[in-house]
Amino acid sequence: MPALIAIFQKDDVETTILMSHLLIGIAPYMEIRMMEFTEEIKVAKDIVTNHCDFDHPSIRYVANLLKGKDDWESAINIWDYVRTMPYRFGFWFVKASQTFEFGFGMCTTKANLQVALLRALGIEAKYGEANVAAKYLIPFLPPAYRFKVTKNIRHYFCLVNLDGKWFRSDASFTKESLQLFAYAHPEYSFLVNKKFTRGEHFAVEREGETLEYTVLDDLSQVMSKRPFYKMGNVEAMNILLDKAQGTFRPIPIWVTSTSELLRYRPQAALIKALAGSVTEADTVRRYLLESIALQAGNREQNWVYSEKSPDGGL
Repeated sequence: MPALIAIFQKDDVETTILMSHLLIGIAPYMEIRMMEFTEEIKVAKDIVTNHCDFDHPSIRYVANLLKGKDDWESAINIWDYVRTMPYRFGFWFVKASQTFEFGFGMCTTKANLQVALLRALGIEAKYGEANVAAKYLIPFLPPAYRFKVTKNIRHYFCLVNLDGKWFRSDASFTKESLQLFAYAHPEYSFLVNKKFTRGEHFAVEREGETLEYTVLDDLSQVMSKRPFYKMGNVEAMNILLDKAQGTFRPIPIWVTSTSELLRYRPQAALIKALAGSVTEADTVRRYLLESIALQAGNREQNWVYSEKSPDGGL
C-alpha cells in the first residue's frame, strides 16, 4: 500500500497519465461488481413474471426502429440486431429492457430480448427450450472452468410466428462466437455465415437434423433460477469470448470525460479518475454491507451491524 500511495503522489505527467489509464481500465470491473450486488440484493420481485417487458419505452423505441415493410422483414431485422450483441456469460435473472441496457447477454436473456422486440410490434413470439450436451458449452469456457460443466444444459431461443407458421430464429451467438464454437465442432461451421432469411429456420443444429425442443410461452421458471457459476467469477469466464468478439463491458459515466481531460489536463484527469473510482468502490462496499446484513436476516440471526466497528465489520 505505501508503494501505491507513493506512485499516486508522483507529480510527473507520464505517471499521471499512466495512473489515469489504470483507473479507467479497472472501472468497468468495478461497475460489474456494482451490477452484481444490485441484481442479487435489489432484484425486483416482478422479474419472474414480468421479464419480457415488451411495453418498456426503450423496447418499443428500438422495435419501431427495426420495423420493416412486413412482419418477415421486421423479424429478420430484430434477429440481426440481437445476434450482433455479444454472447457473454452474465446475469440470468434480468428483464428484456435490462439486457438492452447491458448490450450483451446469454442465450436466455438474448432470446428474451428478441421475443420482447417482436411482441412490441405485435408479432407472435415464444421461447424454445432444448436439452444440449455439456460438451457444446466447453469451447466458450477457459480451461479452468470446463470441469464444472458435467451435465446437459438447457438452451433457450426465440420462436416467431410468420405467415401462420412457427420458425426457429436463434439469435444467441454472434458470428465470432460461432467461429469459436465451430473450431471445436467443425460440423457446425456452415452456420458461421448463415443468416435468418425469409421462409427459413435458423437454429444451432447440424445440417439435416432438427433439434428437439419444448415450446414455452414465458421464462418465469427459468428467471427464478441461478447460474451454476458464482457471479464474482463471471468476467473471468468471458476471457475467450471477449478475445473472439472484442471486449464489451459497461463503462461508468465518468470515464469518457476523464479520457477527454487526459489530452490537455492530465492532472485534472487523474483527480477525476480517483474521485470516480473511490465513489464506485464506496458503492460496492455499501452493497457488500447490505448483502452481509441481508444474509444475516435470512438466517434469522439478531445481528446489529455497525460501521463504527474498528475493522469496518468485514
